[in-house]
Order: sequence, then C-alpha cells, then structure tokens
Amino acid sequence: MGNRPYTYQKKAFTVLIVFACLVLIGISVLSRLDVQLTPSNSLPKLSIQFYWPSASARIIEKEVTAPLEGVLAAMKGLKSIRSVTKRGHGRINLEFKEQVSIDAMRFEVASLVRQVYPDLPEDLNYPSISLSSSGQQPKPLLTYALSASVSSYFIKKYADDHISSSLSNIDGVGGVQVYGATPFYYRLTYNADELTRLGISIEDISKALRTYFDIRYLGRTTSDEGLEFSVAMSQRQGGTFELSQIPVKSINGRLIYLNQLADLKYEEKRADAFYRVNGLNMLNIVVYPEDGVNNLKVADQVRAHMSTMVKELPEGYGLSLVYDETEYIKEELRTIIQRSLFSVLVLFIFVLLVSRQLKYLLLIFLSIVSNLAVAVALYYFLRLEIHLYSMAGITISLGLIIDTSIVMIDHLRNKGDKRVLVAILAATFTTLGALSAVFHMKESQQINLIDFAVVIAINLTVSISIALFFIPALMENIPLSRKISRRLIKRKKKVILFNKLYGRYILFLRRFRWGLILVLIFAFGLPIHWLPDHQKEQTWWSNVYNETLGSEWYQSEAAPLLETLLGGSLRLFTEYVFESSFYAEPERTTLHVRGSMPRGCTIQQLNQAVIRMEDFISQFDEVDVFNTSITDPQNAHIAIYFKEDHDRSGFPYVLKSRLESKAISLGGLDWSVYGVGRGFSNALGTGFRNSRIQLEGYDYEHLHEIATTLKKSLLTNPRIKEVDITEPRSWGAGIDSEYYMEFDEERLALRELSKTHIYGFLKARVSEVTFGQVYLDGALQEVVIQPENFKYFDVWSLRNTPVLEREKLFKLKEIASLEKRNSGNNIHKRNQQYQLQVAYDFIGPDLLGKKVRDQYVEDLRLKLPLGFRVFIPTWGGWNKDDESQYYLILYILVVIFVVCSVLFESLRQPFSILLMIPVSFIGVFLTFYLFDINFDQGGLAAFVMVAGLSVNSGVYIINDFNLLKKGMPCPEPRAYIKAFNLKCIPVFLTVLSTILGLVPFIWQGQNEVFWYAFATGTIGGLVFSLIAVVFYLPLLINKVDFSQKN
Repeated sequence: MGNRPYTYQKKAFTVLIVFACLVLIGISVLSRLDVQLTPSNSLPKLSIQFYWPSASARIIEKEVTAPLEGVLAAMKGLKSIRSVTKRGHGRINLEFKEQVSIDAMRFEVASLVRQVYPDLPEDLNYPSISLSSSGQQPKPLLTYALSASVSSYFIKKYADDHISSSLSNIDGVGGVQVYGATPFYYRLTYNADELTRLGISIEDISKALRTYFDIRYLGRTTSDEGLEFSVAMSQRQGGTFELSQIPVKSINGRLIYLNQLADLKYEEKRADAFYRVNGLNMLNIVVYPEDGVNNLKVADQVRAHMSTMVKELPEGYGLSLVYDETEYIKEELRTIIQRSLFSVLVLFIFVLLVSRQLKYLLLIFLSIVSNLAVAVALYYFLRLEIHLYSMAGITISLGLIIDTSIVMIDHLRNKGDKRVLVAILAATFTTLGALSAVFHMKESQQINLIDFAVVIAINLTVSISIALFFIPALMENIPLSRKISRRLIKRKKKVILFNKLYGRYILFLRRFRWGLILVLIFAFGLPIHWLPDHQKEQTWWSNVYNETLGSEWYQSEAAPLLETLLGGSLRLFTEYVFESSFYAEPERTTLHVRGSMPRGCTIQQLNQAVIRMEDFISQFDEVDVFNTSITDPQNAHIAIYFKEDHDRSGFPYVLKSRLESKAISLGGLDWSVYGVGRGFSNALGTGFRNSRIQLEGYDYEHLHEIATTLKKSLLTNPRIKEVDITEPRSWGAGIDSEYYMEFDEERLALRELSKTHIYGFLKARVSEVTFGQVYLDGALQEVVIQPENFKYFDVWSLRNTPVLEREKLFKLKEIASLEKRNSGNNIHKRNQQYQLQVAYDFIGPDLLGKKVRDQYVEDLRLKLPLGFRVFIPTWGGWNKDDESQYYLILYILVVIFVVCSVLFESLRQPFSILLMIPVSFIGVFLTFYLFDINFDQGGLAAFVMVAGLSVNSGVYIINDFNLLKKGMPCPEPRAYIKAFNLKCIPVFLTVLSTILGLVPFIWQGQNEVFWYAFATGTIGGLVFSLIAVVFYLPLLINKVDFSQKN
C-alpha cells in the first residue's frame, strides 16, 4: 500500500491532520468532564412532609393528607402521587413526567400548599417541601464538628445563624442539620382544676398569648425632620415575657391575668433526636445532598465554602471535617479507571502476542487513542456524565473498537480494499440496534443504563470513521508487509487440512440437522413453566385447556416433570436466578445495626442502650467510622464503615457475628444487624409472613372490611396460620395502640351532658400544647403549654377524676368505657387509592402455596365492587410477570433482522444471524446459574450487549461469503469455507479481546455491584457465541448444498 499515487498520499496526510486536531480537542476537554460514581439524573420528584404531634394516622389522613392530595392531583405533568400517613406525621411523594421543570413544579406545589394551609388543623406545622422522595433518612455527605468554650446552646445558635443558612443556599444541598446541642424553651404550666373552676380553656390561654406577641403594622409616617419610618402596635412592652401583662379573660367584671393561672419556667429541653460520629457527643453539622445530584461537585462547593467560614469564626471557635462520604466515591472511581487501563494493557499485550509485529500494535494503539479522544470531545459537548455505568460502556467499547480495527487492518493487508465496510456497518448497527432497547425500558432502569448505551453508541460511531478514514490513511504511512515464509507455507497446509475436516464435519451434521436443532431447543428450554394454571375466559378453547394443561393431574404430576426435562437453561435461570435476584447500588461496604424499643418507651431509654452498643463497636481498630442516628424510640441506626485494608476482607463478617452476640446479651429491645451475609434480628411480634395479598380501593373503611372478610376466609384453610392485616412494604412492623373512649349515649342524654365539654375537660389534663416559637432575647424561642400533673395523669386518673358540668359532678367511668385498642396501620395510598395487605403463613410446599394464593385472589376478584382491585405484590428485584421485559428481547431481534436484511439485501440470511442469539443466551443463563451470581442491573446490561455482540461474528463471515459468491465462480460450500478461513482468526481474536478486556472486572467477586454480573454474563454469552459460529452457523445458512459431490 506504500506505492500509491502522490494525490492519494496527500489525501491520507490531510486525514491524519484532521484527526490529530480532533484528538487535541478531546485531550484538552478531558479534565472538564463531569465525573461521579452514580448517575445524577433522576426522575422529577418532590416530597411534602408534615407533622401533627400525637394525632393518629387515621385523623391525619382524613384532615391533612386527603385535602392536600386533592389539590395536588390536579397538577399538570404529574405522573403519580403516593402518600404514607403515620402517627404524628405524614409524607406525600410526587413523581412528575420527565419533561417537566422541577423548579416550576416546586413553586406550584408551594403555592398550592400555601392556599390550603389555612383550612388545615391548627396543631399542624407548616408542611415542608424537598426534592428527596425516598422517605428514608438520606445518607450524610459531609459532617463537620464545631467546638467552642461556651455553652452548646450558643454554639448551635451560631451554627444556625451563620453556617446552616449559608450552606443551604448551595445548589445540590438538600438539607443541613445541627445535632448535639440541647435547646432551651419556655414551659408554661397551669392548674387544670383552677381553669375548670373559672371556666377558662386552653384555647383562651393560646388566644391571649397570640394577642400578646402579635405585632400589628399600621403603616408608615414621616417625622418632623422628614424621616420616614414604620408604625407598629404591640401589647408587649420592652420585649420581655411577663405573665402579669397578659390578660386572659374577664369573669364577672374581674380581669384574670396569666400569672394567676400559670407559672413560667425557662429550662433545657429534653433531646428528641441524637446524632453522633464514632460515639462522641459533639456539635455536628451534617450536610445532606439532594436526590440525584453530583455528590463530588456538591462536596467540593461545601468544602470551599467551609474553608471561607473557618477564617470568619469568632475567637475560640474551631471547625473540623470528621466525615466525608466522597472519599469512598473518589476511591471507587480511581479503582474503576485503574481496571480500565489494565484492561487496555491486557488487550495490547494480546494483540502483540498474536500479531508479533510492533507496527501492528502501533496501528491498534493509535486507533484506540484517536477513537477515545474524539469520543471524549463528544462526551463533553453532549454534556454526558462519566460514572460507573458510562465507564462500563467505555470499557466494553474498547474491545469493540479493537474488533473493528483488527477486521479493517486485516482486510486492507490481505485484500487492499474497503469492501469489508459493509460487514463493519452491519456489526456496528446490530450492536446499536440492541442498545436502542435501553430507550424503551422503564424510566427507573433507563436512568442507570441510558448513559451506558449513549457512550457505546458514540464510541462505535467514531470507530466507523476511524476504520473508514483514519486506518487507511495511517497504513499509507505505516505499511504492514506480508512475508512469505516457511511458517506461512506450513500454516496454509494446516488450513487445507482443516478445510477438509471442517467440510466433512458439516456434511455429517447436516445429515442430522434437525437433531442438532432439537439439541439447541432443549438446551435453551421450552417455557412450559410460564403456562397459566387455567384460562379465565369461558370459551371452548379455555375449556379444552383447563381440562388438559389446566387439570389437577397435569399441574401436580406432569408439569413439574416436564418443566425439569424440557425447561433447559431458561428454567434454571428464571427459577434459581431471576426470581431471587435483587437490584443493588454501588456503595461502600457498610454494616447496619438498628435498634427499636417497645411502644411506650422514650427516646432517652433507647439512647442509653445504643451507647452500650457504640462502646462495643469502638473497641475495634478495623472500623474507620460509625455514624449513629436516633430519631424516635423505635428507630436507632448505626452505620459502620471499615478502613480500606479491611473493607473487602472477612472482618465485616466477623464483626457482624460479634454484634449479633452483643445484641442478644443486651436484650431489652429489638436489634437487627445486616449489610453483609445473612441478616440477623431478635425481634418478636408479628414477624415475617411468607405469603401476601394486596388490596387497593378508594374507600378505606370498605377496603378494611374486604381485608377482614379475606382474613376470615384464609383462616378456614388448615394450612394457613397467623393472618394479619398490615401495610404495604411492612415486614414485622409493630402496630401502635391507643385508648379508645366509647360513651353511653343514653346516660349522656339522661344527665344532659355534652361531649364537647368533656373533651375540653380531658384536653386540659392530658394534652401538651406546643404554642409555637416567639421572638425573645434576640432569638426564636419555643413555648409549650402543659398541665402541672401532665406526666402523672394515668388511666386510673382518667376514669376516676370528678368532672363538673352544669353543677353536676360525675366520673368518666360512669358514662363511658375506656379500652386499649390498636390504633390501626400506617395508611398508604397510591394515586389516591388506599392500600392494605393481608399477610399470612402457609404451611406446605411453595408450589401449593402459590396455587392456593392464586385461587383466593381469583375468587375475591370476582366479588370486588367497582373501584377496588386485588393482586399479588412484588418486592424489589425484577418482576418476572412484567411482559415488557420480554418484548424488549423481541424488539432487539426485530431491529437486528431489519439491519441485516438491508445490508445483506436478503430476507433469509438474517434468520441464521438471529439464531446465534439464543445460543449465546444459553451461555448467559448457565453462567448466572452455575456460579450463583445475582442478576442486578449489570446482568441486564450483559443481555443487551450479548444480543448485539454475538451476531457480529456471523455478520463478518456471511459478508465475505456473499462477496466470494459474487467474485468467484466456485461452489457455495467452498465459498463458505473460504469465508470462514478469512474471518475465523479475526472473529476469534475480537471475541477473545473483548473477554480479556472484561477479566479485570471480575477479580473482586460479587462484592462489585454491576461490574461482576456485567462482566461474567457477557463473557459467558461470548464464549457460547463461538460455539454458535463454529457449529450452528453453517447449518443455518439457506441454499448451501453440502452434498458429497460439492
């Protein structure tokens, strides 16, 4: 190729200069790429949270959740609305369509909440709006410790005034919490009996306080000197809190002041939450990120801001960083980059060993560098993020780029033309067609894989221009010589011998073509286990089906045997891998310890037990840091992180075992330990139920009646025990209880008593009212109103305390009964439909349990009124009943068929290409089954890639086969074997190079989320694609006569 005309060489030089400029652009923008661990893209979501202390879930749902949902449901662009209402608080999660502006939606939600709030109960706090919709406590991004020689109250006040507010203004910061300081508050205590005697209620006191602290702005005026100022009116004098200045009520011409009814104390408030780092009590400033933001970028902005704040601290104050979540993110990214570079090194060594020419290696090296540099420029201009999944796309692209380069270099060296471009286009477009399935997945799956697909598409598109322009121009300046040596002559003799043996092998197998095809079918598997148990429609076909495949004998006797014999690798994958798989996110090895006290205990009691667990954890030097968060008496969480040397070792399992023993020895509360290995829990109570049926409807009371009826029906089955009506996504959660007072209406009428008066009497004795925050001493101070004997008014007092109404004295036990009942489940709603689950334990084999459950569901479905539905819930992982995932495979097959039909100008040859995919899928099925690999999002990516890569080998061979038929007057069998000879080495090299490129990503085992499943699944599929090329492709090509004569 070095003896081309001068004009051709001049064009080659021009091409090299153009690509050199593009490479320089790519290198210059490399450092500006947006790099992080996981995608920052997320579906537009908002969360609204509200609190109503001590109110039951049913009351909050009726008075707060339902009205808010009513106005929010009418928003344009809303995709779904979910809510969870619990005792004392609730949350509404809004999910919007992808194209809406989240800032505009946030503004509209805030406006709607502001309109509805005046009509909501007075004791409800103002709802807060955030971008986090998970409902879980977010993981801290950064934690700072603020210290000083003054009281923790004043340290917290400084942090709130100067640090928290400024940090909250940084884009991407979802929240800033300051823990470790106990605030002071004003406690106003009154004598309930005195209030009753005077006829004064809690509302009268609250109204008097509002009037006292109220400031009315009258307008603006101008002084004699011409200065303009505001005029305001206030009852309070001097900015103090004097009870003697607060009139409450006038009784018989006598004005009653608050100091005659109550006492005021300024005291330290009991902590209602705890947060510690490494078990140490200090003032912690914890920064939480918003959902779906670039944590690395946010952390950099926060650190830069805090560096400025350190210089502005008052004398005696100190600020230090005690926890940084991004350190793990950076370490993971460095590991991924190192593995990718090592993968490239392995590929280069492989190319050198095979070619034994430094020039050949130099061509491959320059091709990859140019391809990646040009692709980097496109990443930058298209604003793509570089994270775990896009790095996976780059890694798998390396093998594909080398494949394209090897095929083009070999063809140019052997043939001296570019007629192989059709095959390269076909192989590239089939891969792109398979990747296009990502854009038809569910939005939740697209978020992780869309950048993966786009990165590969960019790299492959660039590789076509590299193969078409850059490599030919490069080979004009770096020619590869073909020396005829003795080794080459011996190699040709071996090729002739191989051709004879391969031709005889094909001839032999073609006599038993259908037998080999049957082996393929049974190896892949017939989906007999997907057949329904019976048909619901009342047609002749349904009757025939139900009497044969739906009969009792077939389902219990024949079906299990046939599924085992004919299910093949598909059955092994679906039953033993797919059903038990789960979705996982890449994260640092973390051991979680959770503690929960029985209902009725205090958060201080839980804190004391957690401190003992913290003391035990602090003994281990292998632990890097552990964060403790206690939010209520039933929720304590310790997250334990390990030092780098022990993060992937066996120590987390050892510590888990010791923590289990410690939890058992502590006792007194429910402990759970999980994160590595099998989870541990010593919790009793409702426990785990192995079967569940979910109900949905628009009327909660009617829905609960349906659930109760189903519960009674289930209990009639002798194999079903322990039936509970519970909430969705609840596993062994405790149920709150409350005291229920039921009045005797007849006795109330006889005594002419009013429930309203009795309610006011009780509220004055058992209710603690949070008045709110008032501005005192230069800061907002909380004021709480409570009776003197608030903590000592027990159930006996409630029943026996005399009540005076209309000069009639009576006790509550004389007119009402008091009973302790379950306050009900937490209330879940989806799109304004209430949700309940009936959970039970089935004693017997899983197959029988599934059949019994399906029968109960079907019987109940026929009886449900309009607006209600019943179904079997699914939990995490992948839903095998979701038909869309199977349509994606069909979509990939159609796309590949269309691409091959256009490029080969045939409707028959693409079928032989498509049949290579099932053979490759057998390799994926067996890999996941034999090595017990979890099928996470990496497994899904492996299927997509194998579907695109497995057909490339067949495309190259069939393309050469078509060219040889047109250019040589030889029989078709000879043309096929010659095409196989020409492309077998590049095919094996490309497959092997792709496999070698993935090997570095399986060293860490299944601890590597995404990478391990992706690498092992792809390797297994590619190995079986070679079997398809050698053994099945020649038998599937139509109109090839391999008779003895030919």
